[in-house]
Amino acid sequence: MASRSQLISQLATAMNNDGLNIEMPNHYDRSTGTFYIRGNEVTKNSAKRALRFFEEKALKCPNSVKGQEVLQYYNIAIASIQKCMEEANESTTK
Repeated sequence: MASRSQLISQLATAMNNDGLNIEMPNHYDRSTGTFYIRGNEVTKNSAKRALRFFEEKALKCPNSVKGQEVLQYYNIAIASIQKCMEEANESTTK
């Protein structure tokens, strides 16, 4: 018999919600450079592509109040991804 969390995940999948894994918290595996977000694996290459995406978007932000606000969000995402990747590199070189 399926556990409660498995049933919830199956229900989410049936409702086109990609089956969230509520048992697995979001985390970053430094040894492999892999993010786990809602139970989904995000590889190091995907993280690099996301980093490039945010960097490109940041360069295109208009010089307006709203544009600068959005730029701050992009910079937060960029810094967060870079920090995780730096920590991954540090842990693999030790």
